[in-house]
Amino acid sequence: MPAGLFGNQSERVGLDIGSAMVKAVAVERRKGELTLAKAAVAATPVGVLTDGEFTDGITVSKTLRALWKDYGISTKRVGAAVSGANVYCRAELISGSDDEIAEAVRRSAERITQLQADELALGRQPIRDMVEGAVLWTACPIRQVEWMCETLSLSGRNAVAVEPQACALANAYSYNYQPTRNDAALLLHAGARRLSVVVTRGWAVAWSGHIALSNSWGADPAAARKKISEAVEQHWSEWSEYARPIGLERVFVSGGPARGGELVQALGPQIGLQVEELDPFKRIRLMKGSTAHKVAEEHGSTLAVAAGLSLAAFEDDA
Repeated sequence: MPAGLFGNQSERVGLDIGSAMVKAVAVERRKGELTLAKAAVAATPVGVLTDGEFTDGITVSKTLRALWKDYGISTKRVGAAVSGANVYCRAELISGSDDEIAEAVRRSAERITQLQADELALGRQPIRDMVEGAVLWTACPIRQVEWMCETLSLSGRNAVAVEPQACALANAYSYNYQPTRNDAALLLHAGARRLSVVVTRGWAVAWSGHIALSNSWGADPAAARKKISEAVEQHWSEWSEYARPIGLERVFVSGGPARGGELVQALGPQIGLQVEELDPFKRIRLMKGSTAHKVAEEHGSTLAVAAGLSLAAFEDDA
């Protein structure tokens, strides 16, 4: 697994600011065992998005301040996720010197995002232990990273990592399910506005993308499940290609429409593979009766992104 993002600290908070809900998860190491220390949720304030992108950091920071206080989250260092049409996490076969790899990543990111390199926050790391000759690269608009950092600062916290939502989902999956380099899986995470699609090879993201859902599926989760099923039918062959030569073997669903089991029951017969709801706390100790336990029980896989960000601190323990 990749090196931890946060160093050798005992607790980190993962934050997922969605268009409908704000989710925070803190995992800590206790006597060599990872424990869910805190889990928190709050409604995202109305009117903080412009054309699907967060713009009102002051209002969001007030919600975060209340969330930190209400749930007793005192940890200052936070890992956060960004998502959207120009946020990507992909594996690509690239060889050459470090400068040549950096140039190849720049060209790929500019081509896919239709943005210039000076508008993008780019990252890369080799994943040759998962896919021979491959480099995992990430790209997201700098303005989104800056917005997240500034908003967290206004709430009294420091952003120690801002990464694509797809990478956070892969963290949650890889830590809890321990895939080998010969395992390929499809992760489908439904937010209020979009479906995040992640194809993994081992712990690494092979490909990620997005599909628009609805501005208000919460009022009609059945409609969201129907649209997800249609997307799977339409794109299954394409997604399967990114897993080659292994082939997709398992499908994990998460987010609001995944709760209750209806989506799992619908997709299983449709694609003929094992489908299950992603459990972001499968290998995490839950303290029964605690507030964190109650939140985890109620919200389950909707916390997958926040959990994956928190777990990034402990990936070396896997």
